[in-house]
Amino acid sequence: MSNIEWTGKTVNPLIGCTKKSAGCEHCYAIKEAWIHSHHPNETFRKRYDGTVHETAGGKLNWTGKINYDIDIFARVLKNKKPTMYFPNSMSDIFHESLSIDIIAEIYAIMFLAHWHTFQVLTKRADKMHAVLTSEEFKLKLWAACNRMHHLYIKPLEQPLYFDVEVFQELPLKNVWQIVSVEDQKTLDERLPHLLKTPAAVRGLSCEPLLGSITFRPKADTMEQMMQLMDEGVASKPIMLSGIDWVICGGESGSNSTPMHPDWARYLRDQCNTMGVAFFFKQWGEYWPGEQGRIYRAKTIDFTDGQPMVRTGKKKAGRVLDGRLWDEMPKAL
Repeated sequence: MSNIEWTGKTVNPLIGCTKKSAGCEHCYAIKEAWIHSHHPNETFRKRYDGTVHETAGGKLNWTGKINYDIDIFARVLKNKKPTMYFPNSMSDIFHESLSIDIIAEIYAIMFLAHWHTFQVLTKRADKMHAVLTSEEFKLKLWAACNRMHHLYIKPLEQPLYFDVEVFQELPLKNVWQIVSVEDQKTLDERLPHLLKTPAAVRGLSCEPLLGSITFRPKADTMEQMMQLMDEGVASKPIMLSGIDWVICGGESGSNSTPMHPDWARYLRDQCNTMGVAFFFKQWGEYWPGEQGRIYRAKTIDFTDGQPMVRTGKKKAGRVLDGRLWDEMPKAL
């Protein structure tokens, strides 16, 4: 089982990445890959070799090298119990260095394992959209499905040739496309690509949430704002139309920054307004304390006086305003 609250299991055909934006600054996967690259088991260690290095300043960072092992991913075909998988907790399937052939092979395994659900998370929404809407990808996927079927399902028989027309009906029904954003800037950059991408379920992972996010339409002038008000949309999060699921979470780890509780509440309220499933994953390293109270643990105060107390992820928990928010998409 996975320790990530919103999925069932993690499985990684890819190991390695590069930092994309501020949400990557304290990436948990870097430390994990570094530890695993020193594992005593040689077979296990090789999966992580060369993906992380120690900088001159003594910090760990990705090298940019990505190790690919489709055999590891193909093991999901042996699991006949319907399972929710997160297939890229240690990388990004749409990383700049990955070819469309590799992406097609990963999607081919997800197509063949149709009884499972796969949650594909990316910060590279532009490449996701470009690849998944291209005719080249459909042809590559068709070829990869026939090849993967022959390799992993019935290797002793003649290849099963899927009709190429099957892949004109994308998206795959068991694949969720989730885009990671951490603030208003990354939302504005990535959300339009997600909304244009065909997907059985479209989701946003707002973790770590580093600032307040609003889904209201942008107005650069008073005239534009007046027009939006006349249309009755100025106060509604209309950009959530087409989104099925939103995950929210604070940052954990030794160098993490706190998440203001109002950022999480505002995100939840916008989801509730539009009937979008909201999942509150964690507070992270810091828990919201009470103003005026003295805490023994380290605290960080926001400019409005809201104290955030460093309790650690486990003690901070997942309760927002007295309850857990574990909503899942209606498609599930």
